[in-house]
Amino acid sequence: MTEQVTMVYCNWAATSPRKLYGSRDESGTALIRSGLSPTELTIGLREKAAKLFNFPYPMRVILGAGCTDLLNKLILGYMTGRTGRVVTTALEHNSVLRPLHYLARRQGVEAVFVEPEDDGRVDPGRFAAAIDRNTALAVLTHASNVTGVIQPVGEIAAAARARGVPLIVDCAQTAGLLDIDASRLDAGALVFSTHKALMGPSGFGMALMAKGFDVEPVITGGSGIRSDLERQPDDYPWKLEAGTPHYEAVEKTGDCLDYFLSHPPGPRFEKLAVMAGALSDELASIKGVTVTGRSGAKKLPVVNILIDGFDPDEIGYILYHIHGVITRPGLHCTPMTHRGLGTFPLGTVRVSVGHDSTPDDCARLVDAMKSIAAGGAR
Repeated sequence: MTEQVTMVYCNWAATSPRKLYGSRDESGTALIRSGLSPTELTIGLREKAAKLFNFPYPMRVILGAGCTDLLNKLILGYMTGRTGRVVTTALEHNSVLRPLHYLARRQGVEAVFVEPEDDGRVDPGRFAAAIDRNTALAVLTHASNVTGVIQPVGEIAAAARARGVPLIVDCAQTAGLLDIDASRLDAGALVFSTHKALMGPSGFGMALMAKGFDVEPVITGGSGIRSDLERQPDDYPWKLEAGTPHYEAVEKTGDCLDYFLSHPPGPRFEKLAVMAGALSDELASIKGVTVTGRSGAKKLPVVNILIDGFDPDEIGYILYHIHGVITRPGLHCTPMTHRGLGTFPLGTVRVSVGHDSTPDDCARLVDAMKSIAAGGAR
């Protein structure tokens, strides 16, 4: 940028720029500050998460190093000793795709990718039809980090359950944006990170594992209980939590969940959805600008854009360095989705608004896009 300008943040789907836990004194550990035992501190967080997501089993709230870490542990752990089919969609993040490709190479697991309909939604009937007698597991994103379209998780979970197949749901994009009722969805597991819409620390996340959905540990080690055993304890959460917990993240995430327990995300989401819809319309009206993945389906506040004659990386660079607007160009770790949109291999420029976004932020982006499309910067 040639002069100092206030940055506009339009990359909330990647991570939140502001954290809800504020400034804490880092001179001591969370355990010292809290005065709680390790078990008490982590149980407190599990209980808050269980309350926020209406999940009845706090001790089956598994703590981990984010969504990728936990999806790997659940997918690889559940498929330990199993073969057959895993049914998923062409909308999944690499944190699902790569474990499935790994299982295909390692033990011959067949991954089946159900394509979304033209409006971006996965049809529950088509998903159910892909589940055959050899299917061991199903995995589904709650909402694509590219299109933002919210999937009918409850219907798909019910269809899978009726066929004796557990469903893992990737809630990375929806936790903190949507009011999620785990009991109503009744999936095998819901998995999310804390650094996105929950506005918590990076490198941390949780999995809510329903009773009856059990996996083998893929990482073993210290558990704090039953140290006499040669194997990892069978009791949850210790079965899937080898090693020392990240107590600082536990404490900070607790602050975030306290906020959402008193400020449910649903009303804020509705306002952001309206803002993103208006932004999408304005961008689509600019000559030379294409907004991809537009549909009438309910979706998160995400918009994907292209400009004639520009690569996405080039657009993102100009937006940042000339106009002070932070976006996310590329494939967004979701290559199959971009293949379906016809935007592979370069991807798009993803614009995503979040808790602190304002109409002025959107106006800044629109003005910048008009300038670029008109050849004002290259």
